[in-house]
Amino acid sequence: FGISQLPVSQDADGDALEGIVGSVSEQGLLDRAYRNPEIVERTIGEVMDRPLPTVAVEASLDEAFALLASGSPAALAVRAGRAAGVLTKLDVLEYLAHR
Repeated sequence: FGISQLPVSQDADGDALEGIVGSVSEQGLLDRAYRNPEIVERTIGEVMDRPLPTVAVEASLDEAFALLASGSPAALAVRAGRAAGVLTKLDVLEYLAHR
C-alpha cells in the first residue's frame, strides 16, 4: 500500500484532530523491533511517537516543504479540524518529478 506513517487516534472517529495522540512510522517500528524484538508484543500506545506536525490542505508547496525539511518524516494534512491524509517527503518528491 505504500504507507510509511500513520496517525494514532484515541477516538473511534479516527480523523478528528483533537483525538490524535501520536503516530507510528515504518522506520520507527523497524528500528525499535530490531533493537528489541519483544516490542512486537507491546500496545501501540507504548511504541508510538509524538503526533505528526500538521499542515493545512490549502497550504502552499513551500509551506509543506519547509515543514518536512525541518526534520519531520511526514505531516498530517488537515481540513476543517480533521485529518485528511498524510503527506510524506516521497509524496513531495513524486509531485516535483511529475509536474
